[in-house]
Amino acid sequence: MKIATLTIDRGDRPKMIEQCKRLIKRQTRKPDLEIYVIEPSTSKAIDIVPRFRSGWLEAKKNNIDVIVVIESDDWYSKEYLNFIEVIFHPSPTILDALGASKSIYYNICNQTYQIHDHPNRASLYTTSFKVSALNDFRWPKDDYKFLDIPLWKHFKIKDLFRDPVIDRTVGIKHNEGIRAGIGHKATMKNKDIEFKYLESIIGEDVEFYRNFCHG
Repeated sequence: MKIATLTIDRGDRPKMIEQCKRLIKRQTRKPDLEIYVIEPSTSKAIDIVPRFRSGWLEAKKNNIDVIVVIESDDWYSKEYLNFIEVIFHPSPTILDALGASKSIYYNICNQTYQIHDHPNRASLYTTSFKVSALNDFRWPKDDYKFLDIPLWKHFKIKDLFRDPVIDRTVGIKHNEGIRAGIGHKATMKNKDIEFKYLESIIGEDVEFYRNFCHG
């Protein structure tokens, strides 16, 4: 089974993009292809849909079986791709998509966080899917903001996990670049003193985010 990571970005998160590339390079299961659609936007409109579609077409051209979305500003454990492969591998011709029905969003500017439950779909940053599953997908308009919603409505055979996916990914918010989505609130419900909660999940990687905020 061939796996590609897909990262899309407007290019306005340079520090986070470099961190993202490091997180991908250190995966215990190396991707067969790293796809980056990173370039300045030609307009002020949201343009996640055409960027995502471009990455999907690149995966198709390279005969990739499964795409793992790796968002440019989020955190992923070293074993994340291995975890995805283990789930897909026994039946790659059956399962369309895999994701977490629970998301951690963490605001690194003020060290607040909250956990979102969404039992019927995954956030885009925890979404992985079979490339062929989008062959008959009706793409929304190019300026549509929330691509995860139509994607998860479209997937026919899908698997949603609460655990252990929850401790393998963190949605990092309020760092660089344009912000959007329900996870980008200025202050979230729970306060994290000195990054202790974040550190309990991501370990020594917390230093990057601590230094980012203090630097």
